[in-house]
Amino acid sequence: MNVKCEYDKISFDEILKNIDKYAKEFSENNELLEQALKLLWNNGYETIGCCSGHDNNKAYIGLKINNTDKIIKLLSSLDKTNIQISFLRFEDKFNCSIKKYNDEDIFENIINSYNENLIDDEIKNTIKKLKEYASDEYLNIHYYYTDNKLTNIFINTTNLELINEYKELYEYKVFNGKPDMYQFRIK
Repeated sequence: MNVKCEYDKISFDEILKNIDKYAKEFSENNELLEQALKLLWNNGYETIGCCSGHDNNKAYIGLKINNTDKIIKLLSSLDKTNIQISFLRFEDKFNCSIKKYNDEDIFENIINSYNENLIDDEIKNTIKKLKEYASDEYLNIHYYYTDNKLTNIFINTTNLELINEYKELYEYKVFNGKPDMYQFRIK
């Protein structure tokens, strides 16, 4: 999130009244990020943060999931080669973060791929399952794609017992050195 611009203190209604101004302000002088913000805002997507990529952080864009049909359409239209889609739990809801995990530009992907007529059944099912995960036990769910195919799912949780519910093979580790936080991978 672009804290220095107080992104989180500006209402979406205010952003919609001044799209050009805020797109310029939050884009960190990245033309593609500015274009992506304008595209998303003009189509009713509420962003919750963005970064053009610096200081070892990957470029990303964060979205509120306040309209599941719209999010399904946006995520379905993306080129999913080398992309990470993360669903981050906040209170009892999930937000979404989209980033590339290599040097390609996620903003160019959004601009060039945007097509609200595409529906990816895998994305649709994932979004519908989020309500099942909206508990204190599931914190973040990360989907990694390579060559437009889902290759890994990682789930962060505070409850190691949840792993027993999965009949598929899995691996888990203590996440970021925190003994009460686990990340497991569904194979």
